[in-house]
Amino acid sequence: MQQKKEAALATEQELEALLARLAGVLEEEKVPGEVLRLHRNKGTTAIFLRSDLICRLTARGDGYSSLAIGRQFAGLLPAGWEGKKAAGDTLAFPFEQGPALADWGTVLCEICRRRIWEIPKQFDCCDRYEECSDAGFCTNPDLLYAMECGYKKLLRQGRVFYGKNRNAGEGEGQA
Repeated sequence: MQQKKEAALATEQELEALLARLAGVLEEEKVPGEVLRLHRNKGTTAIFLRSDLICRLTARGDGYSSLAIGRQFAGLLPAGWEGKKAAGDTLAFPFEQGPALADWGTVLCEICRRRIWEIPKQFDCCDRYEECSDAGFCTNPDLLYAMECGYKKLLRQGRVFYGKNRNAGEGEGQA
């Protein structure tokens, strides 16, 4: 019986592999790596994007026994993946009864991507708006600053308001 429990635990190596995949999402989205945080408490390890939870792992022995995500992300789960209600508004998935940590990569990367898209804008655009418009993406080298640009979000949607690629007309919307 003890052997079965050990086999159901996720390892630190699996966690490191997951963190590497999440770092890849940050790179694709041009978000600085330092906004991905690992917070370890006695009994849990949580992965955050800034202060937004991506997932929480429950520690047991030398590994992790379960994973929890916010209930709002239940629609991202493949068919047949069902969690049970955990603390607050989260769903918990014990590894011994469901998918292993290695199977969570795609779902957690999408949660990370959605958390990035939810970062509220702090300003509409900087002085690089024409350069960004021509490139079709944010060109600001300060990724931490650029992360809060409202125009970057519009460019991601394919809406260009300036330069040679302009496709959004007057009165159609604002950054």
